Amino acid sequence: MSNNRQEGMISYVVLITMMLFLVTGSTLLVLTQSQVEMTQKELDLVQAKYGAERGAMWFVMYIHEGGQIQKGQEIPLIETESEKIYIKRPLYEANESHIIVHSINKARHCSARSKVVFHLDKERQQLVIDSIFPY
Repeated sequence: MSNNRQEGMISYVVLITMMLFLVTGSTLLVLTQSQVEMTQKELDLVQAKYGAERGAMWFVMYIHEGGQIQKGQEIPLIETESEKIYIKRPLYEANESHIIVHSINKARHCSARSKVVFHLDKERQQLVIDSIFPY
């Protein structure tokens, strides 16, 4: 009789151990899947940020070549199935002249913006870039 009790006890220990392994494995799977999803979202955001920086650098070259942008004007740079980058100068500016570079990743539904602050050099009659930063 005592041999049957020991066999039953071993079955319960094996069952409990296997359940612990199953719970631990499923928890690790859920954590891993959420980390992969977060990493993918971060990569998409970085890609949109690089697009905004690329648009800001294009604007810097455009200004150095003597280009102008009027208030309220929007300049499209890139528009594909998965990406759209454009520059827009707001209609109303409080203290400083600036433009906003928008980068939109259509496939992943995320976007980033950069703000480019500039002023007009009256001696040279040319726009001069003061700063570029995320917006």
